Amino acid sequence: MRTPQNIDPARIPSLPIVETALVREEDSYRFRAQGMDTRLGLLLSAAGVLVALVGNRPSVAGLAGQVLALAAGATAVHGLWPRVDKGVAPRRLRDRYLAVDPTLTRMRLLNTRLDLHAQDEGRLLDKARRLRACALLLLAAATAVVMGRTVEEHDRPDGRIGVGESPDWDWDALYPPDPELMASAEGDAKGLAALKQAARERIEQLERA
Repeated sequence: MRTPQNIDPARIPSLPIVETALVREEDSYRFRAQGMDTRLGLLLSAAGVLVALVGNRPSVAGLAGQVLALAAGATAVHGLWPRVDKGVAPRRLRDRYLAVDPTLTRMRLLNTRLDLHAQDEGRLLDKARRLRACALLLLAAATAVVMGRTVEEHDRPDGRIGVGESPDWDWDALYPPDPELMASAEGDAKGLAALKQAARERIEQLERA
């Protein structure tokens, strides 16, 4: 089909409406893409924190959790790349359509933006799939770590005290009270009388000297 060189705007009266709707869709795409990028960034940070919490000497379940967390982080990074959507090149638009009929330019530009929008929506769907996969991997990693900690607590041998725990011992039986350490009014009175007697004896010695 041959493309006309000049288009009567009266033949396409709804062109401004279509352009306005496309602008709204492009803004919606950027808003949704930014929200997904934010969530992917949070999941990436959570994956890094989970790997660090497990430590350098993990159990089997902890190691599985670390692997799953690393996979979640890699999925998040893949979902974040690239962050910028494609757009129309202004310089090429000027060079190719500066002397062309304005209605024809608007139609060409509209169709180009529609194709770009379709590509952006495809990338957004791919980003959403990676977001869901990242969330599921991170959930599996957290579950593995928690289950590993639970098994470790259950299988801990008797007498082994974990960090932050208090042993279930009978402290009174192990270390009975010492009567000599107990203060009493009678003991205090005897001590005071002994001090007074010692002071009087010292004074008498000084007077005799």
